[in-house]
Amino acid sequence: GPGEFIACTVTYTPPFLTLVKSVDKAATAASDGPEKWTLTANQAGVSKANAVSSGAKVAVAPGTYSLSEANNGLTWPHGYRWSGLTCSGASPTVTQDQTSKAVTSASVAVAKGGNVTCTYTNTANEPKLNLRKTASNAAGNPLPSGNTLGGEGSLKPGDTLTYTLTFDNAAGSAPIAVSQIDYLRDVLDDATYVGNIRYGKLAPTV
Repeated sequence: GPGEFIACTVTYTPPFLTLVKSVDKAATAASDGPEKWTLTANQAGVSKANAVSSGAKVAVAPGTYSLSEANNGLTWPHGYRWSGLTCSGASPTVTQDQTSKAVTSASVAVAKGGNVTCTYTNTANEPKLNLRKTASNAAGNPLPSGNTLGGEGSLKPGDTLTYTLTFDNAAGSAPIAVSQIDYLRDVLDDATYVGNIRYGKLAPTV
């Protein structure tokens, strides 16, 4: 009534967003831990982004947040790829590169009263170089391993023998420099080197 004073207490519980980093070392010697990354959730139209370390729980406004990350002084020379993102409490939208399967963009919608936890997974990159050496005659027919007598793959005096070295890093997720010495001492006591080294890049196998 008139002259009365009423005190009201309003309690508001904001939504929460927790960002977590998981590092998959993928059987490599990589040693970087989650503390080497800063994780960011940025709401469209809001200038201040939520940049946190792994495991931080932040009160946020309801809305959609774009998720990103930055590394800080990694020691693994081949780097890491952002290989996955999962969330509890909401379903994220994730875009991945078709070839490497690395995450290229991600976002998550946090609802009013929500409690969302998103886990970023990074996998250590590593080259996996395989070397294959084959021999063929002038007609391009491969020579049987350990046997050069008989059949279409046989050699005769005066024939040209071609060695092919194939370096395959298709199973790797990081580039690697190739340095190879091919010893021909056991060949050149019965043959003459004609000096026509060629090299090139083969089309990838899909």
